[in-house]
Amino acid sequence: MDLITSSREPNSRLDLPSTLVPEVEEAVLAARISRSHATLLGLLRPQVQRQAIEELLLMNLLPGVGELKSSIESLAVDLSLVSFVKDDCETCQYNTDNQSAQADVKLAKGLCLNGSCATEKHDAVLEEKRIALLRQYRAVQMPAEMQRFIVMDEHAQADLGAQTVSECHAACQRYGAAITNEGPQFPVKVVTQVCTSSACYAAKAEKHRSEKLVHYRNTVWRRALAAHVHSLQHVDFMRAMIAILALGWKCNPAHPEKVLGVDGDHDLASFMRKLDELDAKQASAAIRKALALMIEEAPEHQVTTLLRHFGVQLSTLWVMPKTLLGNMSMVQLTELIEDLKVDITEPAQHAIRTGDRAGLVSYLTEALTKTQLTGYVPRFIRY
Repeated sequence: MDLITSSREPNSRLDLPSTLVPEVEEAVLAARISRSHATLLGLLRPQVQRQAIEELLLMNLLPGVGELKSSIESLAVDLSLVSFVKDDCETCQYNTDNQSAQADVKLAKGLCLNGSCATEKHDAVLEEKRIALLRQYRAVQMPAEMQRFIVMDEHAQADLGAQTVSECHAACQRYGAAITNEGPQFPVKVVTQVCTSSACYAAKAEKHRSEKLVHYRNTVWRRALAAHVHSLQHVDFMRAMIAILALGWKCNPAHPEKVLGVDGDHDLASFMRKLDELDAKQASAAIRKALALMIEEAPEHQVTTLLRHFGVQLSTLWVMPKTLLGNMSMVQLTELIEDLKVDITEPAQHAIRTGDRAGLVSYLTEALTKTQLTGYVPRFIRY
């Protein structure tokens, strides 16, 4: 198909720029592109000219000269924005400042048409910056590295815990700085105090969430047990005390100075001597306070033993807060969905398929009602 309009007349080779590759010359002489098209293509590197003329000749409608000019300019590197030294660029043939004064069509000035050269010089600048940063930091992440870095700020402390963040800062080989940049004509930025391993960060965040859940669960158990014991009538209360003492706890249950406000020998005999000095009401209050301290300090397995012994119903003493969702794992979240038969929309299903825990937490936070959570005890909280 002849795509040439009457304005594209054949030219003599003598009229063509000397920088043209043979493929572009032949296209001009065959009147498949205009001389102005060729003038613009002649400014490009030979390899780029060949690729460009191949693509142009495959088009059903050849772009106008203005459109081709705009396309080339949009792909060029703006030399006013680069960070590398431009001494070599002043006389370079691919600097549009050096276009022929006789050219019938010209590109905007101050552009580099040799992208590979600009990228190579820009990479050298990044490497120099990396070497300088390595004098201060154990790790430096470069823009070309695909791994996402995480700034170790207050959000990281929430994810990992202050102690872990401090340990990372002190000794982790993945803790350092990151260089961010999108190319030669974009600013080079340095972000410090970052974790350069998103995988390591995710593993530590998961560990911290798990530890917080264990701590929270123990708190729920102890408070529920303490509330149950405190609510017992006198006879049952005394039986509870006997059951607790029968476990043989080695946690200094009396703590006379805490319970009675006096110095003591931190043993049961000392505590009982002090009780003898009190009236019945004061003694009862002291015993209850001592039991509360014992429950607070007891090992986890003994707390669960007592919970089972007394048949404590967590569902009547505790309501799950929505904030707990943020620390739950994907497994725990899907268990909750199964238990409560939560309606799952397509976005939520996508979050489950892709392992997007944050997305699923966001959905459940909006979808769950207080009524649904009242009386529900997640599987990991149950004893």
